[in-house]
Amino acid sequence: MNYAFTREDSRALDQYTIDDLGLPGLVLMENAGRAIFDTVLGMLTERGGLTAYVIAGKGNNGGDGFVVARYLLQEGVDVRVFHVGDGDEYSGDALTNFGILNKLTNRVYHTPDLMTMESVTEDLLAADVIVDALLGTGITGAPRPPYDEFITWINSYNAPTVSVDIPSGVNANTGQTPGSAVAAEATVTMGFLKTGLLFSPGRELAGEVSVADIGIPNRAIERAEHVYHLPGEDDIFYRLPYRDPDAYKHRVGKVFTLAGARGFTGAAALVGEGALGIGAGLIMAGVPESLNPILEGKLTEVITVPLPETEAGTFSPEGKEPAGEHLDWSHVLAIGPGMTQHEETAKFIRETLETYPKVAIVDADAATFFSGDNLSLLDGLPGDIILTPHWGEFSRISGYSVGDLTENRLNIVRDFVREYEVTLVLKGAPTIIGTPAGQVFINPTGNAGMATGGSGDVLTGMLAGLAAQGLSAVDTAMVGCYLHGLAGDLAAEDLTEMGVTAGAMLDYLPDALEYIRSYYEFL
Repeated sequence: MNYAFTREDSRALDQYTIDDLGLPGLVLMENAGRAIFDTVLGMLTERGGLTAYVIAGKGNNGGDGFVVARYLLQEGVDVRVFHVGDGDEYSGDALTNFGILNKLTNRVYHTPDLMTMESVTEDLLAADVIVDALLGTGITGAPRPPYDEFITWINSYNAPTVSVDIPSGVNANTGQTPGSAVAAEATVTMGFLKTGLLFSPGRELAGEVSVADIGIPNRAIERAEHVYHLPGEDDIFYRLPYRDPDAYKHRVGKVFTLAGARGFTGAAALVGEGALGIGAGLIMAGVPESLNPILEGKLTEVITVPLPETEAGTFSPEGKEPAGEHLDWSHVLAIGPGMTQHEETAKFIRETLETYPKVAIVDADAATFFSGDNLSLLDGLPGDIILTPHWGEFSRISGYSVGDLTENRLNIVRDFVREYEVTLVLKGAPTIIGTPAGQVFINPTGNAGMATGGSGDVLTGMLAGLAAQGLSAVDTAMVGCYLHGLAGDLAAEDLTEMGVTAGAMLDYLPDALEYIRSYYEFL
């Protein structure tokens, strides 16, 4: 399992390592500079370049840049350092490295404004690589002059940029850019990932991200207030359902789905196919009765169950009783996709969930049923709820605006799941998973091509199929989201992002499973 931290927790990890363990900050800075140097030198070698510019700010980010410059000098690179801050403004470890560098070279230039820098660089060799050591993780608002001007200059310069810790101008917690921000080809971040590197636009601006081991021990993680988990291939491999050699269909997962309405038969079909594709043994699909002939044609491997409907072709409360025996039969219920928010259907959703004591995957229209005054009902449901809204739906459910979610999504997710004791799958880029215990997972797979109709329906079916095979709610969410995103990634490789459809995700799901199972070969 990999981890990500906010700026506040990253600082706490640094301070624990320095103050409690006694590892000097100067050593951490040296290790950081060495790691960045390795990336820069590799880029120079690849380009056949000989010249690098280091653009350094006033803080420790600038100090890291000074260490990089020193290592580049030792390697024979023609490196020029441009520092925005006056020499008197540096302190601590950054000041120490500033002093060392000035004793080694006279190619360190104080450039308090862009005009000064441009006049200095006129007579210099053009840079083959730029090191962005301007602003670190501490920035919360828009970069102020002259930093914003330097950022614009870096982005306009015809050379790739390597950013130190995070691209200058990117909020280290949210990934947002309230002003200008560096667009890097690569970012070397220190110790652990910063959460801002996982959310747009920060993750795109960071380019290829690598994590530098600067000496912070794993035991320091205990000192962080919040830990954000990033599942990896090994985590998914060890959580995949195992099927006994003598297994039979009734023992490997029975799923009952309630999905679809007039005009939304595709949602019901995709949920059933998602559960099948992930290995559930039997799927029964409850559908409004007039849709049954259509879905019998669509779903040859799913048993359809026609239920009473409203005049609008949606689920009727009268369907609760005939659905009862199938609910009793099932291990897991998947409910919501394509059901609509018809008033009578909402009553059917409520009555079904209030009496279902097992695992329920609650998506789309069933999830948004819990908006407004109905939110309080969520806490009293007897079943183990996995709630799977997208951002717009979660905004309606939680009462937070999309803007609030963008700025504070991780804390909002954590508080929500603790209060309502549900597992939350907040679908997006990336998908965030919250557990009743307050754990937060950030799913690393998936791409923009998956923003297509039916994608969430496939995920709902996959989650139901995994839960029916015995996975816990948190493992269901972790494995399902990872495989769903991986199938989308594999589809995008062959079809491009524009060619990814919900059906393509189903087609590539076996490849995603094989990809994870092949992990065993490397153990």
